[in-house]
Amino acid sequence: MSKNKIHSKLFKKFGNIVLLHSTKKDGPIGDATGINNKNLDKMLSKFKINSHDVVFMEQVHGRKINMVKNTKIKIVKNVDGLVTNKKNIFLCIKSADCLPIVFYEPITKTIAVVHAGYKGILKGVIEKTIEKLEKIQVLVQNVYVYIGPSIGKCCYSVGKDRIIKFRKKGIAVFEKKADDYFLDLKNIAHSILLKKGLQKNKIEISSLCTKCSNSLLFSYRAHKTEKRFITIIGRI
Repeated sequence: MSKNKIHSKLFKKFGNIVLLHSTKKDGPIGDATGINNKNLDKMLSKFKINSHDVVFMEQVHGRKINMVKNTKIKIVKNVDGLVTNKKNIFLCIKSADCLPIVFYEPITKTIAVVHAGYKGILKGVIEKTIEKLEKIQVLVQNVYVYIGPSIGKCCYSVGKDRIIKFRKKGIAVFEKKADDYFLDLKNIAHSILLKKGLQKNKIEISSLCTKCSNSLLFSYRAHKTEKRFITIIGRI
């Protein structure tokens, strides 16, 4: 189920899944360090979601992934990924250019979220998420993935040193224009998912670039802002 203007065609077919993105119209749901509970409650009320059922993560640009069995802890410390197979637990990612990646496996009814910036990708946060899913008997060939709105290759100019780091990992996808390098994090993530055994027809990449769409979404590259939009997934 997706009721707002940003949605996944791939996940739309799952009637038991709620997948949402906030926009600037909802106000900043959080910043680099915390949550704006007033804006969060206001947004969630439109979709009849109780904020007590929502779980965030600290997001430290690492690769640690945690299982979520209940909503007693509202912000899970020192992690960049969450996994649950419980109903009515909504997992959240804050972002403003980094990749918000969501996973769903309909047989075991397992969902997961990952905050994947360039540092986390280099550290293997995507691979660690898939390994976590496999540990709880999820078959990767059954997993659906949506890579949400994030900085596109069109706008993500980086120094040569960053390109070298990705080359050393064997996952560099970039374009060089004159003396500038433009890193393609979305397709890097896509290639990692395929290497880990996910099926191409079960992966969707949002065409929205956060910097290009900065009138709709918060973007650090566009405005050097600490404000964040959120991506939420839950099973009802």
